[in-house]
Amino acid sequence: MRFRLDIQGLRAFAVFIVLFFHLGFLNKGYLGVDIFFVISGFLITGIIYGDFINDQYSVKYFYKKRIKRILPLVLIVEMVALVLGVFFMLPDDMENLAQSVIATNFFSNNILQYITTGNYWDVVNEYKPLLHTWSLGIEEQYYLFFPLIFLLIRKRKDILLNILIVLTICSLVYYIYSNSQAYKFYMLPTRFFQISIGGVSALIIHKFKKNNIISDISFVILLLIIFVDVSVSEGTLAILSVILTCLFIIFNEERSIVNRILTMRPIVFLGTISFSIYMWHQIVISFYRYIISNEISIFSTILLILLIILLSIGSYYFIEEFFRREKNISFTKTLLVLFSLFVVTNATALYIYYKGGVVKDYPELNIYKNNAIKGVNSLYNDSIYSLDRDFSGVGKLNVLIIGDSYGRDWANVLLESSYKDKLAISYIDKIERLGDISRRLKDADVVFVSYMTGISLDSYKKLFKSNDEVGKVWIVGTKNFGINNGVFYNNIKDSAYCSQRASIQLFFNDVNIEQNKIWKDRYINILEVLSDTNNTVPVFTNNCKFISQDCRHLTKDGAIWLSGLIDLEKFLKK
Repeated sequence: MRFRLDIQGLRAFAVFIVLFFHLGFLNKGYLGVDIFFVISGFLITGIIYGDFINDQYSVKYFYKKRIKRILPLVLIVEMVALVLGVFFMLPDDMENLAQSVIATNFFSNNILQYITTGNYWDVVNEYKPLLHTWSLGIEEQYYLFFPLIFLLIRKRKDILLNILIVLTICSLVYYIYSNSQAYKFYMLPTRFFQISIGGVSALIIHKFKKNNIISDISFVILLLIIFVDVSVSEGTLAILSVILTCLFIIFNEERSIVNRILTMRPIVFLGTISFSIYMWHQIVISFYRYIISNEISIFSTILLILLIILLSIGSYYFIEEFFRREKNISFTKTLLVLFSLFVVTNATALYIYYKGGVVKDYPELNIYKNNAIKGVNSLYNDSIYSLDRDFSGVGKLNVLIIGDSYGRDWANVLLESSYKDKLAISYIDKIERLGDISRRLKDADVVFVSYMTGISLDSYKKLFKSNDEVGKVWIVGTKNFGINNGVFYNNIKDSAYCSQRASIQLFFNDVNIEQNKIWKDRYINILEVLSDTNNTVPVFTNNCKFISQDCRHLTKDGAIWLSGLIDLEKFLKK
């Protein structure tokens, strides 16, 4: 296949819109990955097909090139992430990083991200250094079986295009009708068409005459889709971006306006190092957020981009190119080096995961290396499940708590308070358990319903019908302690370390205002108790312990601290 400078330029465009997406400046920059998939399918299929029709195709040679192209940089980036994590990360984030290292090594980080999407205890995406390797998982899964198609049809070379078209249509239909957004985004069956349509383009490109009008218009529309806000679904945007990329690749010619821009030497160079840029950008951005600031200013953006480019230039010449050329290192030695790195990264990650991310002492969380308990904070929250039973205490105030993990938080606040010996607490996790609620409601003196249970005003009125019942029900408001604790944890040299405060996220503020209006005097406004005039909340308790380990749920120290801050007596009356 003829080397095309315009595709190198297109790579540069794709990687930079992804970069700006992760910097927080381009909402639809994630479409850069879709463009990458098309380019990848086009190039790989074109290269393989050229060898295939000349009876020079070798699966062994294909995998050899993929190994030398991908693995050296991936494994080294993982090593850097693990080292930085040991120095700067808190246990939950470190454990998540360890999971991603193992998943990335086995080309399955996309599957891990799909499984953990929506998990209460999952780390926020912006703070995952290896989040971006999900796309490598998609590509490598595709290329594990794609070369085998050529072996199966070696005597019927003419049916390759038909096979790719059928597979592309099947994947596209599955993508359109899939109900899970997470599955659509992360899994190969629904992403397959984006790579395979690039392959189809490689097989049919010779049938079309070049047309700079079509290529330029396609690229301009692609720009509009990415940079202009339009009321179109993400799925439609993804399909359009893929089609437009294919049209550009098929019809672009040297005289087109876009071609002249994309083939400028600096842009082509950035496209050449685009894999390195892609591999380094997320690790640099996520650790910046984790160590220095949750917010990225324009000045910081410029510095981060320069750092990413410098790292990418270095890794391109000293890692990518070094391992790619056999005159530098034989393939046997390459395999030996890669196997060593593979073993080291997996062994390190497995140890970290087994230890629950606890690689040192974390006094701010009351977690210490010599007696660490894996997932101690989630276990603390889940311990409330043991209270899912009918009331059994005599002479105590019967307290019914209905709610999810936020309801369990409230239960822990009550259990850590000075009133704990006077309370008989019963817990129900779902508002849908009407039978259990009706039975326990009769015996309950006080009822607390967590806002996050999702109860509406109508269901509230239906559930608690009599005035007596309504009079003993309280809605427990939401709470928030920022986005991630990393930036506070790494600010230890600050003399006001234990007095640091986090800005309340806009979503939680809006929810709190809305719910307060609905429930009025039956609403326990936790954020009002916690926040100051600057709309910030404390991160640490009075004895310098984290109030929350994930900025949403309470630690044991956080529950103790909050129990002393809120006037519980007001709510604990018959």
